[in-house]
Amino acid sequence: MLGAIEVIRRAETDDRDVTTSRTEVTVSPDEPVFPGHYPDFPIFPGVCEVEYVHLSALLTAPDGPVELVALDSARFTGPVHPGDRIDIEMRWTTTDGVVVCSASVRGPRGECANVRLRYRPAPESKN
Repeated sequence: MLGAIEVIRRAETDDRDVTTSRTEVTVSPDEPVFPGHYPDFPIFPGVCEVEYVHLSALLTAPDGPVELVALDSARFTGPVHPGDRIDIEMRWTTTDGVVVCSASVRGPRGECANVRLRYRPAPESKN
C-alpha cells in the first residue's frame, strides 16, 4: 500500500545537457510493513524506497515508457519513518539504448538513499 507519488518536475534537460526529474511522496503511517519493521521503532524498509524510486522513474522517464533491467546499486544512508515526506531527485543518462536513473532520496533529516536503476525502452504495445 504505497502512498501516492506527486510529480514535481517531469524530465527536463538544462542548458548543460543534464536531464533530471523530481517526485515527492509522504510515507503513510498505515503502511503494513511498519508493525513488523520494527515494533516500537518503525523504519521504512530500503526495498520500499527502491520501489518508490522505480515508480517515480516510470512516471518521469525522459524519452517515453521504459522497463526495468537491473538494480545497479542501492545505498541506504538514513532512516525513513512513518509520516516522513521524501523527495526523489533523479538524474537521467542514455547510452546505446540503456537508460540509467541515478536517484537521491532525501527526507526531513537529510539524505536517506542513493539508488541507480537501469532501464531499456519498453517495447511498443500491440493493440
